[in-house]
Amino acid sequence: MHVLITGAAGMIGRKLLEALARHRALNGEAISSLTLADVAALARPSGFAARVEVLTSDLAAPGVAEKAVAARRR
Repeated sequence: MHVLITGAAGMIGRKLLEALARHRALNGEAISSLTLADVAALARPSGFAARVEVLTSDLAAPGVAEKAVAARRR
C-alpha cells in the first residue's frame, strides 16, 4: 500500500507518520511506500525501510498536487 501524508511536518502529520512507521501497516495491509508532503522540509522516518518520497512544496502551487498523487496511477 502507498500512503500519502499531506501536512507531514505538522503536529498531526508527524504523529501519524510515527505510528505508520512503527506499525508498518494500515488496516492490516503492509505499507510499501510513503509520500510525505509539506511546505516545510522533513526527514525520512528512522527505522522505516520501505520507499519514502519527501515532497517539499506548496500543494496549492500549479502542478504540485498532481505530482503528489502521480504514484497512485502506477
